Amino acid sequence: METTRDQTRAFVYAIGVHVFAALVMFAGLLASPPKKVEISGGALEAVLVDMNLGRPLPKPATKPKPAPPKPTPPPPKPAPVEAAKPEPAPPPPPPQAVPDEVTDQRPQPPPLPDQAALNLQRQQQEELTRQQEIERQRAQQLEDIRRQRAEAARQTQAQEQRLARAQEAQRAEQILNQAATSEPEGSPRPGADVANDLLSQYAGLIQEVVTQNWRRPANTPAGIRCTLRVRQIPGGEVIGVSIGSPCNADPLIQQSIIEAVERASPLPYMGFEAVFQPALNFNFRYDG
Repeated sequence: METTRDQTRAFVYAIGVHVFAALVMFAGLLASPPKKVEISGGALEAVLVDMNLGRPLPKPATKPKPAPPKPTPPPPKPAPVEAAKPEPAPPPPPPQAVPDEVTDQRPQPPPLPDQAALNLQRQQQEELTRQQEIERQRAQQLEDIRRQRAEAARQTQAQEQRLARAQEAQRAEQILNQAATSEPEGSPRPGADVANDLLSQYAGLIQEVVTQNWRRPANTPAGIRCTLRVRQIPGGEVIGVSIGSPCNADPLIQQSIIEAVERASPLPYMGFEAVFQPALNFNFRYDG
């Protein structure tokens, strides 16, 4: 930065250079010979004489030197600032491979789905699930109604069959009673023999079907004799069974015989309506 002192020094140097140049020019004028002036056409000669030749040259007027400016105090030196240590530059990132449009066959990650699209899809799925649940409940209700109707029809049909069988049994009993009262006392009754024979066949057939449904316990001895009391309705459907007396079987075998009668239900009925008995007693036998 250029100070006032430097400016003053330059100004003095410039004045000195100009003074020196003026002196050199003036000295050259003094040292040069006088020129002769020739006039053509006459013999007149004139010599120019410098009247100031030999006189001392006037001293050039010197300009008063300007008072030197007061020295200005030097500006305070700025406090040295420690140069900040340059931070080490981070290592350059590894060069990333630019995928080639032709040779790069790596699977690209799927784009993230839009949240609004996800919400819409979730709502549609929930609505579809709700509709399916409603359809399933409706189908279940229809199935229950069909099953109830089928069960009611089956019960109605079974009830009608029971009534028909009861009516047939009642008519058969009336026929037997009329035959017994119409014959004179002491006369032979061929109808009674037929009824006894039919009753024997009926008892034997019940014994057969009960034995077929009997799950005989292990180590069951031969010679089992048990009186069974069976309660049934027309059609042969068993509604109750119990062990009577006598019975030489142990409780385990007795229970297995009761279960056999229940599995054999309905007992034989068609063709035996004349000898049907709602409360039937028959002897169960097992001879090994």
